[in-house]
Amino acid sequence: MSDELSVIREAILGTSGLGGVLKFNALYNGSFETESGKPDLPAIQEAISHAFPPEQAVIIMTRVAKKLGGSPGTILAAAVRANQAGTPAIATESQAGNNTEGSTTFARYFDADPGQVRDIVCEARRIRLAMGKPVTESTGASGDGAADTSLHAPVTAAEATVEKTMDTALEVAPATPDVRAAASPVSPGPGRAEPCTIPVRPREAADTEPDIDREIRQFAYGQTAHSSMDIIDFIRYLKDKGYSFEESIALEKIYVRIEERKKEDRSAIEKEVEGLFYGARAPPEQDICDLIERLRESGLVFEEMDVRRLVRVAALRRAQDSL
Repeated sequence: MSDELSVIREAILGTSGLGGVLKFNALYNGSFETESGKPDLPAIQEAISHAFPPEQAVIIMTRVAKKLGGSPGTILAAAVRANQAGTPAIATESQAGNNTEGSTTFARYFDADPGQVRDIVCEARRIRLAMGKPVTESTGASGDGAADTSLHAPVTAAEATVEKTMDTALEVAPATPDVRAAASPVSPGPGRAEPCTIPVRPREAADTEPDIDREIRQFAYGQTAHSSMDIIDFIRYLKDKGYSFEESIALEKIYVRIEERKKEDRSAIEKEVEGLFYGARAPPEQDICDLIERLRESGLVFEEMDVRRLVRVAALRRAQDSL
């Protein structure tokens, strides 16, 4: 097997899978070889353009061109025009000539280097194909609703194709919601007293709270654990942002905020522990484990041993009260 055929089959396998390779093997025969016995690349490219969908054909031939030193730009431009006209893409160097209209259009549209634009568009197409989505095809519209096949239409349609393809491939994922803000209140077991919900954090007015104090509050309430390295990194972060402060004062504010948060969480946990006791009996081990798991999901700051100690203290207090 020649190197060219290996490159072509590898490109087909990566684009359309084993079924595409089998389809190519069925098409390939002696007519695709030159007199010297080497693969006739233009003929093979034409066969691929007819045998595969335009979106897959452009990816296959772009990969082949990169491996064999061809020009992906002419392949991409011809494939876009073929999509608009509804005909297969035949993007050989001899057929495309020196026409770089497609690449120039993309470069002008994105205000970027044509080579970078081609890579981006090809990657966008690969992403859509990997997701199982068809590549968007845009056609110009004439007055009677038919596709506009004028000489000017391919440029406008190509820009629309790039825009829609990139909008889909590069869409920004939605921001991750605040887990603590969206956490559900801890629910009681059957027959138990209704426990308290997670306390609402006091928030100073945005127009009166200094920026650095707001940063400290967000740091204190934004995570469930604060190691010494976390605090050191946070101090460095404040300095990098350009805040002017005394390090000792900032550290004091940080520890005060962390302690305030711990007290609020402890108060909420104590009320949750009280909700474990219903009737006169102490809660079983499974109820305690369920409470600890719910507290973890709620985002409260606590240690498991502290929760178990609070349960024992509450049980002893109830036992003494019953005497």
